[in-house]
Amino acid sequence: MDKFKANAWEIKKTCEKHGVDTDNLWNDLLRRFRMSSVERASGFKKRSGVKAVALFEFALAAKVMTVGTTLGFFAKAIAGSIGFECSAMYRFLQSDKVNWRLAFYDLSKQLRGPAVKSAADVGNAGPVDERRRPTSLIVDDSTINKTGRRIEGASKVYDHTTSRYVLGGKLLSLAWFDGLACRFLDLALVKESVKSLKKVKGKFHKRRDPASPGARRKAEMSEDKISLAIKMLKRAVRNGFIPEYVQTDSWFTCLKLVKAVRGLANGTVHFLGMVKFGGRKFELNGKPFTLANLKKLGVPKESRCRRFKSRYYQMDCVLPGLGEVRIFVSRFAGSKKCVALMTTDLTMSYVKAIETYMIRWNIEICFKEVKQLLGLQKCQARDFDSQIAHFTLVFMAHALLVDLKVREEYKTLGILFESLTEQRRAVSVTERIIGAFEEFLRAAAETMGGIDKATLADILESEMYDVFKKIILGTTIDYQGEMEFDATS
Repeated sequence: MDKFKANAWEIKKTCEKHGVDTDNLWNDLLRRFRMSSVERASGFKKRSGVKAVALFEFALAAKVMTVGTTLGFFAKAIAGSIGFECSAMYRFLQSDKVNWRLAFYDLSKQLRGPAVKSAADVGNAGPVDERRRPTSLIVDDSTINKTGRRIEGASKVYDHTTSRYVLGGKLLSLAWFDGLACRFLDLALVKESVKSLKKVKGKFHKRRDPASPGARRKAEMSEDKISLAIKMLKRAVRNGFIPEYVQTDSWFTCLKLVKAVRGLANGTVHFLGMVKFGGRKFELNGKPFTLANLKKLGVPKESRCRRFKSRYYQMDCVLPGLGEVRIFVSRFAGSKKCVALMTTDLTMSYVKAIETYMIRWNIEICFKEVKQLLGLQKCQARDFDSQIAHFTLVFMAHALLVDLKVREEYKTLGILFESLTEQRRAVSVTERIIGAFEEFLRAAAETMGGIDKATLADILESEMYDVFKKIILGTTIDYQGEMEFDATS
């Protein structure tokens, strides 16, 4: 008992500092969301052994409450309180029968609550939140770095942040901005065929049922990102996530994607995205032009926007193959380069276009949060199904944290994550206290002639129990130390 160094209640200090009651966070999540519904949506069934819903709950809890591995979660966080070994969890995560996409959408629908398309649609439902912005679906990808060349599906991809090729893959993601907060909806792990890996001896591979969800997700790796993005957008609309705008950066802005966006929800969804100053041709008054030779057309006089400290051109032109679009070409103060935005909403003003496009930055913030707080790139599995499970669970955990942040008005996810990490410690401390009490009972019984002869009354009336109560009431706990009780002390 002398190894106990820190008071058990000190784990509450971070929670009290930020006003977060972590004891009830996870229980609150389980009360608010039906994990059994998520399990049914996945299509995963078991005939015997651990219930599938329990596997879903603990797999998600591992992502919400810690950034460690599955083995570390079982060994340190909740050892002895689960009732099954980590091998059952490994088999679950490696299964190609789990439809993680449907499970993610089921949770997203529960998070969505009452559908509110925009602030103008709230009507008499109550006061409008002034912070609410137009609803948007945001498409973007992020580089996933890997270190193992034997990982299934690993390839060389171009990382735009470092301007070099790295080992890993591209995580194509679709995010939903509901007017106040942004969370992920869908994902696909893809590889780029620009620079392929040489054949690696011993690269992981396993057989899958061609009709299984895992096999279909594996086939997506070879599809182009524009086609996958269109499928994601259509899937989101079918599940009731109908936005006012679909937003992309300049890489995804192309005729194929814009046409698909205009076909969503009977043409009620508009496109807003950045446009490259390249060879893309537009038509103005029947004359073709590119953004590079825009000044030669005699465009309207340059306007000034004091709010954003910029100068801009605004024009309505024709995108061949689609129809009329509106383009804003801006040059901001302190910059010599121009940037161009294109939208299919011909009623949009320049100020609204800039304000709305700022929403797209939310997906960049989300990527940063899941990488730094929830360990998006820390999956050590070589199995492709395990990687998809890991990415989906991380996105689900992020969606739950975003929901908590909005409901409880947390300032940053960092504070909330810190609190949840402390809750994991609290579970561990509780387990250690229970272990100390069990060790005391065994030691006390041995001093009284054996555990089969000593009664509970004898133990409670002994001097040893009085000493033990004093130790427990005034004890300090070392989180890293092991629980020991010396019967002779």
